[in-house]
Amino acid sequence: MHITPSVRRRAISAIVIAVVLIIVVVGTLSFADSYSINETGKRCSTAFAKTKWPMYFGCVMTAHEDLAAGLIGGAGALFAAWLAFDAVQEQIGEERERRRREQAEAKQTAVICITEPVDEAASTLAVIQEALSATDERKQKVLDDFVTIGTTHLQSTLQSFPVRDSARDLAIEDRLVYNLIVNELSAFLNLSIHRPKNIDRKDLLQIQEKTLIDIRKHLVRFDSTLLDLFDRKSKPRLG
Repeated sequence: MHITPSVRRRAISAIVIAVVLIIVVVGTLSFADSYSINETGKRCSTAFAKTKWPMYFGCVMTAHEDLAAGLIGGAGALFAAWLAFDAVQEQIGEERERRRREQAEAKQTAVICITEPVDEAASTLAVIQEALSATDERKQKVLDDFVTIGTTHLQSTLQSFPVRDSARDLAIEDRLVYNLIVNELSAFLNLSIHRPKNIDRKDLLQIQEKTLIDIRKHLVRFDSTLLDLFDRKSKPRLG
């Protein structure tokens, strides 16, 4: 039978607590027997070192019935209270570990769900940076069309239900960062789809670029794999 470290720890702690309580009970009764004043002046033993066990303990309990009953009852209550407290602490620890596992699994799911939108955002950022550096009008038109295509793909992946729902079981900090990533992507889409009429091409591309670049600082806090993907895909492929 395999004994877990947790069970072994609890067993050792219970033994230690029980021994300490026994020592306290026996010590208190011995002290009471040695220094109590009674009518006959008799003691169960004139010296603790000369006592005969277990007869001495029976004698002391008989001579001090009320004190013995109170000490034993109190020790039993304390031991029961400690066992209850230890059981509650064990349950709290198990619940904390279960929650930690659930959050770790939720984090893996969230990373999978957000990977495609991050991939599309990084690829679109690379095209935007190329479009900003292009001087030929024909090439600008081609790159602008690619930006539009990338925006459309990003929109379709971001609107997927799992992407929106996967933050529910994340740890608080991860949930906050995840929502910031989704919000930045949504802001980019809102700007791209509902382009202000009073903004020219270059200004729009610069704002789009900044919005997507801002995602990186959130990826730093969220997941290193996504960060590597974003850095790799967002490099302009000039030429």
